[in-house]
Amino acid sequence: MNLLRPKVAFAGIVAMCLVAACSSSSKSSPPATTAGTTAGGTTASTAAPADTSPIKIGVMLPLSGPLAGSSADYAPMVPLLVKEAGNTTIDGRPVQVILKDDTGTAAGAASTARELIDQEKVSVILGPLYTAMAESVLPLTNAAKMFEVAFTGCPDCGDGTK
Repeated sequence: MNLLRPKVAFAGIVAMCLVAACSSSSKSSPPATTAGTTAGGTTASTAAPADTSPIKIGVMLPLSGPLAGSSADYAPMVPLLVKEAGNTTIDGRPVQVILKDDTGTAAGAASTARELIDQEKVSVILGPLYTAMAESVLPLTNAAKMFEVAFTGCPDCGDGTK
């Protein structure tokens, strides 16, 4: 069995997600404006300030527990994702990658997903790695209307009906 293949697949999927997210449209839209009438009857408009808050990407891996060995090669790559040229910002907003331990269990994955959604306020979740964890996370990401990339062969995950 080729052990390099899953590592390359993981790195490729993560890279594709970041490249897609970091790509800007070549068309620029004008800034949003707010118009109002002044006391003298003239119209004044102001441009809405640009959003400079970070775009947060949550990554769930089993860093502890029974499956911790499976992510030993992936975890060191996660901080490097935003160090790659062109991956530091999306439309001028900084990208922040947040790595969390899902403990390699369904309950741990659900708890970690809840933390990423409710406390960290991530925009997207990458992970988990295994079907049982993905099945426990899916209802949470669906309820939050959040994009998730689960690195598993889960047949029911991602179809939006479960």
